[in-house]
Amino acid sequence: EAPAPAGTITFVSSSSYTFEDALSIFNLNLQRFGVHLRKQDKYLYLATLADSMKKPSVVTDPAAVNNLSLDQIVTVPIPLDNAKAELVAEQVKPMVNPFGGVLAVPAQNMVIVVDTAAQVRRIRDVVTAIDSVKPVDSAFRLFPLQHAQADSVLAALKGLVGERTKTVIVDKDGQQRVVQDLAVQGLSLVADPRTNSIIAVGPAARIRTVEELIQLLDVPGGEPGTSGRAFGP
Repeated sequence: EAPAPAGTITFVSSSSYTFEDALSIFNLNLQRFGVHLRKQDKYLYLATLADSMKKPSVVTDPAAVNNLSLDQIVTVPIPLDNAKAELVAEQVKPMVNPFGGVLAVPAQNMVIVVDTAAQVRRIRDVVTAIDSVKPVDSAFRLFPLQHAQADSVLAALKGLVGERTKTVIVDKDGQQRVVQDLAVQGLSLVADPRTNSIIAVGPAARIRTVEELIQLLDVPGGEPGTSGRAFGP
C-alpha cells in the first residue's frame, strides 16, 4: 500500500519482546517516514499515515487508551461537562498529528479525536484540564415568583429567549415524525414548583436578561404573556 522507506534501523536490547510490543516500537520509528505497519489477519500491511488514519480504527473510551500500544490508531469520544465542544476542538487542534483529526459534536457536547494512542493520551489530559474549570462568567440565580406560576413563566421565558429546534423521532412502527421544541442555548432554566421559583444557570449577562423578563412576567392577575419588546443574549 506504500513503498518501504529507504535506510536501515538497528535496535539492540537485552530484553525479549512480544510481537505486539516489537511492532509498536517499530511503528514509533517509522512515524518519521510517514508510514505505519499494521497486522491484519496473517499479513502485515505498510501504509502511509494518511491512509492509516482513514482505516477503521478501535473506538474506545478515554480511560481505556492507557491500555493500548502507543502507536495504535484509535478513535476516542471525550464528553465535556463545563467547556463547549466547539471551543475545545479549536484549542486542541494544533496538538493533533497532521493526518489525525478532531471533531466537535455540539449536540452531545463532546469532542471526537482520531490519532495515535500516545497523542490521544496527551490530548485527553489537556481536554480534562480545560473541562475541569467552569467558565469564569458562569452564574447561578434563583428567582422566587410572587404572582405568576413557575411553569407558566418558564414557558414564556423559553418563548422569548429560546431558539426553535426540530428533532426527528422514529416510532416503533418505523414512521418518522418531527418534534419541535424551544431550546435555550448556553443557559439552563428550570422551574421549581415547590418554591414557585425559576432557577437560572449560565453567563451573567444572559441571567440579567432573564431577570428583566421575569420582572415583566411576574405581575398580578392572569398568566404571563409576551410583549413586543425584543431581548438579546
